Amino acid sequence: MNRKPFYVISGVGLAHIAFSSAQFAFPLLILSITSSSIYVTNLNTINFLPAILFGVVVGAIVDRFDQRKLMYSTYVLQGAALYLVALILWLFGNDKSIAFIFLGYLLYIFANYGALCTFNGVIKSFGSGDSIVKINSKLSFLKSAVAILAPISTGYFMDILNEKYLFIALGTLYFVAASISRNYPYIEQEKVKHQTKLGNKIIEGFKYLYGNKNLLSLGIIVCLMNTTVAIATPLLTYHTKINFGFSSAKIGLLFSFGTCGALLGSYLAGRIRVSMDYISELLITTNLLQGVCYGGIAIAVSFHSLIFWLVLLELITVIQSIFVWSYRQAETDKAYIGRVSGILGSLFKLCIPISLFISGKLEQLANVKYVLIVAMLVNLFISLMIPLFPGFRLRIFRKFKNS
Repeated sequence: MNRKPFYVISGVGLAHIAFSSAQFAFPLLILSITSSSIYVTNLNTINFLPAILFGVVVGAIVDRFDQRKLMYSTYVLQGAALYLVALILWLFGNDKSIAFIFLGYLLYIFANYGALCTFNGVIKSFGSGDSIVKINSKLSFLKSAVAILAPISTGYFMDILNEKYLFIALGTLYFVAASISRNYPYIEQEKVKHQTKLGNKIIEGFKYLYGNKNLLSLGIIVCLMNTTVAIATPLLTYHTKINFGFSSAKIGLLFSFGTCGALLGSYLAGRIRVSMDYISELLITTNLLQGVCYGGIAIAVSFHSLIFWLVLLELITVIQSIFVWSYRQAETDKAYIGRVSGILGSLFKLCIPISLFISGKLEQLANVKYVLIVAMLVNLFISLMIPLFPGFRLRIFRKFKNS
């Protein structure tokens, strides 16, 4: 029996438990120290820095070395960064530790981004598109379950324990994940490529992506779709708070139901028998349904109707994401998986801060309902644009052209 998927799911699962918990704990820690939302915003900004500044370089490094060893190293670095934060809290206390906590968090996020780029290479080792979809759906299911449980358990432990013990516990999870990662599939690299200079490998990555019209088109399409999601998603909280007047607890409950939709979407994605030849149809369908969900949320009149649209939105979004990841991993040559992930990741992350800024401005200028309706229309426009990209023509038109 091939136990490699078990090791990957176990290692990535433990790492994601630690990551989800840390992402919930860090803002609360900063807020408890500073009582300022500005510091929390600055902390969230750090999340985008690795991809924007060093995405291409990290991708080239991933392609240069043994990716199993890199996964081990990134897990160890993340665990060490959380141990460092715990040590800072112990040495300096809460009053003088803010700058050092930011440095520890920066190290942690950089190591996490390295793990993310390397992970694409590990998944690539499982072979065909169908196998990749199955393991991605299992991992997405696990991540969605963690997203529901991690905030509750982390908040509970932060209430009863000193924060430094929580970070020690989360760091230990990373070290356990690092130990498991030694059993990940081995991704064999050609020795001659080790001798290529880092700068040349980066240039090769850009040339490869430019020459692969399918991947380049996918990058542009996903960038457009992510822009709409980044604009609409923050407005969902404003919409439920301002137009419905829900309490924070009720909003939290509402979005917990939404995460259940992601859980269901992850389960369904592994059982949908969709050939990668139908990626255009799948992107168009899911993008249109996302737009319908934005419109449904805009015109919803009750808590229960909001639950329905949020669950459907998360379900569709997760299915779309799993097939996008799987298509990119299956379409990319093994030797270029890190660089393609780094380049496309930089492109995606660069759009998100711009979209968040636009989202905030739109929220000030117009009623959130109208902005969500505009998001729905933008999704419709993007869906109409998808078949125009090389490699993403609808299957029926590809058959007609070939005949």
